[in-house]
Amino acid sequence: MRGLKTKKKQDKTRGRRHANAPESGRISSRSFSYHSNRLRSEQTARHQETVQIKRRSRWHLLPSYVALLAIILCGLYVITLDTSPQVRISEPAVSDSSIEDRISEYEAYIASRLEDNVLRQTKLSVNTESLEQSLLREFPEIADASIIIPLISRDLIIDVIPATAFVALEIDNNLYGVDAYGRVFTQYQSFSEQVPVVTDVNTEDIELGSRVLPAQTVQFIDSLVYLMSEQDIEIDTMTLPQIANELHMKVRGETYVGKFDIGRDVRLQAGTFVAVRSQLREQNIAPKNYIDVRVQERAFYR
Repeated sequence: MRGLKTKKKQDKTRGRRHANAPESGRISSRSFSYHSNRLRSEQTARHQETVQIKRRSRWHLLPSYVALLAIILCGLYVITLDTSPQVRISEPAVSDSSIEDRISEYEAYIASRLEDNVLRQTKLSVNTESLEQSLLREFPEIADASIIIPLISRDLIIDVIPATAFVALEIDNNLYGVDAYGRVFTQYQSFSEQVPVVTDVNTEDIELGSRVLPAQTVQFIDSLVYLMSEQDIEIDTMTLPQIANELHMKVRGETYVGKFDIGRDVRLQAGTFVAVRSQLREQNIAPKNYIDVRVQERAFYR
């Protein structure tokens, strides 16, 4: 009997446990569903918060983007060149070419060259050497030109050095200014310069900007004029005859000319001429045609 009772108790206990089992399963499933929903809601909130942060950060960086764009645009603007250059006269003009009155012409010429090619309108691509050479070819009264690219400003600066006359060359009763390199750069309408006038019987046609005399000839004439002035000898006329490398110089008040060889040392010939002239004057000898000092260490007169 006791054994039966025990079995029944065990059966009752099992029955209770089976009866309670479905209720605990429902509780656990509800708990899982709650935690799952809470996790999803937290993830959604975090995602929305992240999206809002990104949106705020983008708007926050907008001033930086605007500033960067402004810097880029300013940089592009600075490296471009304006087509209104500024011409400056580096040295005072000493010729009658009135170079100061032609500054506007030089500026207009460079401006037209800049407008012709877009590549010439930036500081990085402009060819200043080409512009300088074209300016010298177009305006022979300019001896040299230097183009300066400014760092901040957009206006090109052109420093112009006017050509200086060393000789006034007379051809067919017209006077032309010749620089130190023998290049003719202007035709004088009125002449008032303190430079020697040399008559050239060899040249007929002349073009501004062309080289009509060797630089050696110009230097020889300039040195001879200086050496004569040191001896208080006033030159009346100078002539380049048809004979090569020969120069005739007439002293004011005399009937003869001095004959010089341009290819030889000018100081030696000038010294010989002065010495022979002084000696002849002491002897009351007046040459009628010439004093020839072209042969080294010798002199002839007639």
